[in-house]
Amino acid sequence: MNGRKVRECKMKEYNFTGTGTILRILLRRDRFLLPIWILLPLLIFAGQISFIGAMPDWQEVIAELSGSPLASAWLGPIVPLSKEGAILWRGMLQSAIAVMLGSSLTAIRHTRTEEQAGRSELVLGRSVGRHAPLTAALVLS
Repeated sequence: MNGRKVRECKMKEYNFTGTGTILRILLRRDRFLLPIWILLPLLIFAGQISFIGAMPDWQEVIAELSGSPLASAWLGPIVPLSKEGAILWRGMLQSAIAVMLGSSLTAIRHTRTEEQAGRSELVLGRSVGRHAPLTAALVLS
């Protein structure tokens, strides 16, 4: 190491000053959008219930899909070969995609958009820690 001392990188507590305040502001800004992202997976499962319930031959479809190697590789095997198992099997992937999309768009909205609009410089000019805006956006998403 050529006689140089290695400095330890410590997270200072003042780096996160104001995270709670920024989080409250972000929650207030998203008070109409967040319930949509929270209810979307529930609506997906409700749609799957009505979709599976409307199929008269759902047992044949489940048996055929559980035997398909492509469907098993993509979505995993249907463990219980029942109506509830099919609903969970179909709804889990779609709900996971909806949650991933919602959290990604929320994080982008509160980090990149704020920076491009110039609001993050205004916030960081006050007595706010360096990591507070990003931490608040990640906690929210």
